[in-house]
Amino acid sequence: MTSHTTERDVGGDHLHLVHVLDATRPRVFRHLVEPDLVARWVGPHSARVPVEQVVLEPFPGGRWEFVAVDVATSTAYPVSARVAEIDPPRLLVCHELDADTDDPVQSALNLRIELFEDGDARTRIEVRQGPFLSGTTMAEDSAEVWVQSLEKLDALLEQTA
Repeated sequence: MTSHTTERDVGGDHLHLVHVLDATRPRVFRHLVEPDLVARWVGPHSARVPVEQVVLEPFPGGRWEFVAVDVATSTAYPVSARVAEIDPPRLLVCHELDADTDDPVQSALNLRIELFEDGDARTRIEVRQGPFLSGTTMAEDSAEVWVQSLEKLDALLEQTA
């Protein structure tokens, strides 16, 4: 298995991750918007995402939702967002919904995933997320989840090559 290092920049209330994948941009983009593929890589190593709990509507205003379930405790961690911008196979921007208002305008977090060609059949993925609550470890915790997710995506892309 090819192993790539994820560059992290976690400062204040935002995170920025850069990772190179051994796959073309269109192939990587499919893994961002197809429920059966997202369910296989998103979330930390200690979690699974049931495909029946993944709802992805790849258009502005569409849903980008899933539930990660901790394997050891069965604790569910839902993610509910709306697609703000999409430009296949280059860009996906989502605004996480405020749990109290279900309103993307009052969103706690914004997520921006950009894909760049990086040589022959390789893609550089850049993940930006924030703002996180100040004075918490949320940015660092989220960065670790993303690092583990990208490791799982690496493995999945290799398996399905």
